[in-house]
Amino acid sequence: MPSYPLADIDPLRVAAGLATSDGTVLLHTQRPWYGSGGSILLLDPVWELRAEGTEITESGPVPRLSSPAAHLGARLEQLRGMAPADDGPGLPILAGFLGYDAGSASADCAHATRPPFSLPDAWIGCYDTAIVFDTQGPPRLVLRDLTGFGGRSPEGRLPRLLDRIREAESSLRPDRGRTGEVRLPDPEWHAAAVARIMEHLRAGDTYQVNLTGFATAETTVAPFESFLKHSAENPVAFAAFLRVNGVSI
Repeated sequence: MPSYPLADIDPLRVAAGLATSDGTVLLHTQRPWYGSGGSILLLDPVWELRAEGTEITESGPVPRLSSPAAHLGARLEQLRGMAPADDGPGLPILAGFLGYDAGSASADCAHATRPPFSLPDAWIGCYDTAIVFDTQGPPRLVLRDLTGFGGRSPEGRLPRLLDRIREAESSLRPDRGRTGEVRLPDPEWHAAAVARIMEHLRAGDTYQVNLTGFATAETTVAPFESFLKHSAENPVAFAAFLRVNGVSI
């Protein structure tokens, strides 16, 4: 697994420059937790899977499965079984997100309404390129040879990648921007929902319900700048930023 030091690179500035590129994933560890506390910036997935209800779609050179499983969880287990052995502690090959509805189709249930944004129920990318950084030393660029797993060979890729990393780091950061009033769920809706849940609990229809709603606000703050602000205010051990479908998580 080739690894190249990036002594003069600020990984968070690189992440800011890549934050509008679909497939960018930052796993940001800001305090040690069962390990060194390293962060990982994943870029340019070589292939991806996405799930919408019962449909799984593939993009890129996903390894061929003789009998692909119908559900996403089982499909991922099949692919993980084909993946090369981990050649770097804690460095993922597959990364992405599972939404709350990712298992709804297999349970034959779904929300009555869709959320007010466009995202698949789940999205997983395969990565052979990562920038690894922590407080112990300079960041380093890691390239994996995943040619047997639908990926690319590291050979000849370094100059182009270094150019892209430097270009991303030198890109202009957006203005700070401002955020308007945060709108919380309607109190009457919330009270009615709690009452309905209590009815179902008493009837024995369910034993646990996770009642959630949307908090919304209009903002001109760039999503990654918001991520950095919240990370500074609350430096958790495990923070993540993902860009999928033109949407930032």
